[in-house]
Amino acid sequence: MKKYILLAGMLYSISISSFGQGFNIGFHAGYGLGTARQVLLVNSTPNTFESVKVSLGQGLNLGADLNLMFSENVGADLGFSYLIGSEFESSDVSNSTTRTSTLKGNMLRITPGIKVSAGETKNVCPYGRFGLILGVAGKIKEVETISGQGNLSTNEYEYTEGTSIGWYGAFGLAFKLADNIRFTTELITYNQSYGPGQRENTERSGGGNLDPIVTYVDEGNNATNNTAIRLYYPFSSVGLNAGILIGL
Repeated sequence: MKKYILLAGMLYSISISSFGQGFNIGFHAGYGLGTARQVLLVNSTPNTFESVKVSLGQGLNLGADLNLMFSENVGADLGFSYLIGSEFESSDVSNSTTRTSTLKGNMLRITPGIKVSAGETKNVCPYGRFGLILGVAGKIKEVETISGQGNLSTNEYEYTEGTSIGWYGAFGLAFKLADNIRFTTELITYNQSYGPGQRENTERSGGGNLDPIVTYVDEGNNATNNTAIRLYYPFSSVGLNAGILIGL
């Protein structure tokens, strides 16, 4: 995390000292629909079952971008965005009880890349951005609720640690509002998966003992306690962003 912040600071210092007029900062918000979905939940009754395909990358994106334009058409792009994931739910209904499960994900995405523009001085300027995704501070929250026969119990789990690497691509239009201000709208796709490093039982109703922390690994042996094979969860999406780009 520190090296990514250092990289952003270096880009900022270089831009204001050497390139001045080619430095832009943008702020955006948008929503993405999940892609590359996998079966993570199942709806079931005593007589039926149905898979629930999920991508935890679906949800609200809030972020900022730094553009350092080396010319009118090509520049470096460094983005920071935070994913507030949508919640997905499934239910398992038996004759006497109902088990409800929910999943949602959050993640900070750092996106270094390249920006290609049709011309920064045009009133309506098409542009494209593409590069890598570095996912940090990822978290998946899982809540299980069991009800029936007058009883209700809840368990909450958090999947954390680990990082995620992927790629992104965006195509947008920048509309000139003033000499140094543009309104932007873009279609963007994030393509990544996330493999948590641990699972922690953070809450249990009724004050019972919490489950021990489980550590996820890519390889190991059966003699190690409280470890399990690492699973990778989809965090891909495609969506729309809208924002403001300010030239400095």
